Amino acid sequence: ELTKATQLSPDEPASWANLGLLNLRQRNLDAAGERLEKARTLAPDNSRIHVLLAILESNRGRLAEAINNLRKAIELDPKNLKALYMLAEETERQGDEAGIVEAQKLFSKILEIQPDNLAVQLEATRIAAKRNDAVALKGLVARISERAAGAGWPLEVLQQVKALYEAAKGTDTRAAATRVAFLRNVLVRVPEYRSSLAAVKMSPGEDAESFT
Repeated sequence: ELTKATQLSPDEPASWANLGLLNLRQRNLDAAGERLEKARTLAPDNSRIHVLLAILESNRGRLAEAINNLRKAIELDPKNLKALYMLAEETERQGDEAGIVEAQKLFSKILEIQPDNLAVQLEATRIAAKRNDAVALKGLVARISERAAGAGWPLEVLQQVKALYEAAKGTDTRAAATRVAFLRNVLVRVPEYRSSLAAVKMSPGEDAESFT
C-alpha cells in the first residue's frame, strides 16, 4: 500500500519516508536508503527525515555519516529533542574525550529546553561522573534529590537517590556513575521517568514515528 501511495503521488515526501521507515524495520537497508534519499530530495529541510537517515547509517555501522545526519537534523530544528539525544549517544560511542565532552554539552542543551526531564538529568549526571566533573555532578544530584523529596517515589527508588547523593559527595566520581545505573534500573517502573524518556528517545524496535 505504501508503494502504491508513492506511485499515485510521487512528489509526496511522507510516503517515501514511511516506505523507507518500513524498510528500516524490515532490515532492508539498501531499499531504505533509496526511499529515504528520495524523501530527503523532496523535503530537504525536514529534520525528521535526516534523523531517519542517521538511523540508517547507524544500522550500517557508519558512525560518522550517522553523526553528520544528526547534526543536519539539529541545524534544521534545534529543538528536535530526539535528534539531540541520539547525537549525544552516538558521540559518546566514539569513545574519545571529545565525544564525551560533546555528549555532556548535548544533554545540557536538552535540559535547557526541558529542564525537568528526569531521564536526561540522569544521563547528564552519569556523564558528569564519568568526566570527573564534580561541580556539574553535585549540582545535578542536588536537583534530583530535591525532586525526589516530594515525588512520592517508591522506597527503593528513594534509597538509590540517597546512595547517589552520598556517592556524589566522595572523591571517586566513578562510584556515582555506578549509582546512576542502579537508580535508573529502579526508576524504570516510575511513570514520570518513562514519560520523560519517551520525550527524547525512540522506543526499542520502533526507530521513529511515521509521517503524516
